[in-house]
Amino acid sequence: MEDMHFTAILQFLSKIIFVILILLLVKTESDYENVLLYQAIGQIVSSIIALYILIIKYHIHLQLPKLAKIIFYLKNGWHIFASSFFVKMYNASNTIILGWVSNDLLVGYYAIAEKIMFAVSSLVGGPLNQVIYPHLAELDKNINEMNKSVFKYGKIMFAISSLAGISIFVLAEPIVYLITGEKNKEIILLVQILSFAIPLFPFGTFFTQILIIMEKYKWVSYVTIYTAVANYIILLPLVFLYSAVGVAVTVVFVRVVHIGIQLHFFKKIQQGHE
Repeated sequence: MEDMHFTAILQFLSKIIFVILILLLVKTESDYENVLLYQAIGQIVSSIIALYILIIKYHIHLQLPKLAKIIFYLKNGWHIFASSFFVKMYNASNTIILGWVSNDLLVGYYAIAEKIMFAVSSLVGGPLNQVIYPHLAELDKNINEMNKSVFKYGKIMFAISSLAGISIFVLAEPIVYLITGEKNKEIILLVQILSFAIPLFPFGTFFTQILIIMEKYKWVSYVTIYTAVANYIILLPLVFLYSAVGVAVTVVFVRVVHIGIQLHFFKKIQQGHE
């Protein structure tokens, strides 16, 4: 717990590597096929460093887990896995649906703007949540202390992520020019719209962590299902009316809905519901 700053630093390092690789190597539409590879490289490098720290500093010995433990964690982690999987699925489906109703050019424009948003959101939200989680976990279901911590850490996260969102909105033009080599007004508009979602992204993980700490695993799945339904209800009319701009607006609105749903379940925890 005391050395969680290592986790934050390594998380930040993996995101920095990912962003640098994106900026240096993604120049054309065909380059987007390698985006997941660049993300994996950042994760692999940080994981190797983390493993080195564990072995050298803490003298941790690696061993294979017992089958019973694997089964236990698979059962308890199923809702978390399903939630993470389906979030990625409905995010990806937004781009697919955009491709059905528009053309490859607009899909490419949106993909660039979305990658910028996700890169910045991960760069800001990832380390923040890595640092905050152990402090939340130490509260051990103490709802009064949890309320205080949600307010305290929520203010910090919102301030930092809002600063990041404002920066992306203001610097959208030079960022797009740096990545694409041109001042494409459509991509710039999409980046500016999506920048409004950046202050909200860290809270998705933040409240999910609280639900996990309180052992409300099924509620994590419920949040994902309700958010996915809201996503498609908002997306379908907007994508047909406004194409890529409609998808970007959907992302912002869905983040608001997502946080609202999570706050609803957090309120149920405060009221003592099972």
